[in-house]
Amino acid sequence: MLTVTHLDRTAERLFGVPVESLLGPIDRLLAYALNAKPIEWAARWQERAVSGAPWEEELEVLDAHGELRWLKIVARPAGTGYVGLLADQSAIKRAESHANEVAEQLNAVLTYGEIALVDWHLDSDRLVANRGLLELLELDEPEQVGTGSRLASLTHPKDKARVHMALQSHLAGETPAFRCEYRVKTGRGRWRWVLAGGRAVKRGPDGHALRYVGILKDITESLETEQELERQLARAKESARVTLALESDVSRLEAETRDIGRREQERIGRDLHDGLGQELAGASLLLKSLEQAMEQEALPLGRRVRSVRDLVEQCISTVRAIAQGLAPAELERDGLAGALKQLAARTEAV
Repeated sequence: MLTVTHLDRTAERLFGVPVESLLGPIDRLLAYALNAKPIEWAARWQERAVSGAPWEEELEVLDAHGELRWLKIVARPAGTGYVGLLADQSAIKRAESHANEVAEQLNAVLTYGEIALVDWHLDSDRLVANRGLLELLELDEPEQVGTGSRLASLTHPKDKARVHMALQSHLAGETPAFRCEYRVKTGRGRWRWVLAGGRAVKRGPDGHALRYVGILKDITESLETEQELERQLARAKESARVTLALESDVSRLEAETRDIGRREQERIGRDLHDGLGQELAGASLLLKSLEQAMEQEALPLGRRVRSVRDLVEQCISTVRAIAQGLAPAELERDGLAGALKQLAARTEAV
């Protein structure tokens, strides 16, 4: 039976119980371990004791306060037993666990967010090409884009100068980060728009950038969607402009039509007043003279002549009313042609 004969007060803090309760059979100490089986432990200790080999073991311990700890035992043979250290590895284990969680989260972002990681070592120009970068660039082997120079060679000729200037400004420490949108040529010969972003994470004593870490994201579909929306917006604006122009033209034509109608009515009025009106007035005067002469000679046609003169006087009044716009009912209802037809009908009745 393996026996623990000595532990310092550090063990009291690690296990949360008095040291004395841990001394004696190894089972007392292993009772706090979650990953240790006494029989297996005894067999391994006995094997090492015979061979004189060093002893290292990691224990997951649930202390008296219910807190999980990771302890590491490092022991060397000494006489008939072992002498060693019991170190608390909890902080290291938690840091490793956190790092693994962050790595899993980062991997999920890179995988499902369609983002490629760029890890560029500037001193050797070596570029770490992960799976996401190969998929984005439609390449088969990491060696196809194994250096920063090879990645830069895929940049569209029209974008190279702009991208180079922005990247060099950041690497020189003039900007806090690098961010740029540009086109790259894939292994299938297609041009894709990408968003590049990152920063220098390591610099030399003189400030010279030694390592750059960033991302590349394919934004081709987003840009195409944005451009299509811009085209639709432009078409909508053009349609609105044309509609407004048509409405303006219609309003102008309506105004011109009203103006032409008004001028035409004025012209017709003048013609009626100055032309037909004057002629009817002259006819009325002649009939009046004829009437007076016939009355003096006592001719029986005087009454009929008087009737004709009355009709002519009525026509003169009607023409003047039409010319001056004082008889809108007939004009508005039947128009000028209708009014003249009614005048002719009355004349025939005489």
